[in-house]
Amino acid sequence: MASKYEIRDQLDKTIKSLALSKVDRFYPSAIAKILNISSQEAFSYLLDRIDEGDQLELLWELRCPLCCRTLKISTAKQIPNEIECICGNEINLQPSDFFPVFRINKKYKDYLANEQKKTKILIRQPTTSKWIQI
Repeated sequence: MASKYEIRDQLDKTIKSLALSKVDRFYPSAIAKILNISSQEAFSYLLDRIDEGDQLELLWELRCPLCCRTLKISTAKQIPNEIECICGNEINLQPSDFFPVFRINKKYKDYLANEQKKTKILIRQPTTSKWIQI
């Protein structure tokens, strides 16, 4: 089993990698698989990164308990009075119908993209004297 500092380090690298990709949001279970830890542990580590202006935002995904379609994604775990799925199921919602999903903070994505642009190095190609980025 990896130590806490190793898990935190790998988590930060994973979040950074996701933020530099086209991924917008992800589930704790995906992080658990990558880091080889339980979903509960992943959720706990991810919660540490959702403060105002931090790397992540916590959202709640409401799913139909019959067909598992995503019905709604919101920042609050609120149960609407009535909701019907396109599968025809009139849903009597339970708290267990909500699933945590983490969205990468847009400002964090932009920050990393700008930092990545700054760190690119220009070199002159000897044969053509043209500048190329590496």
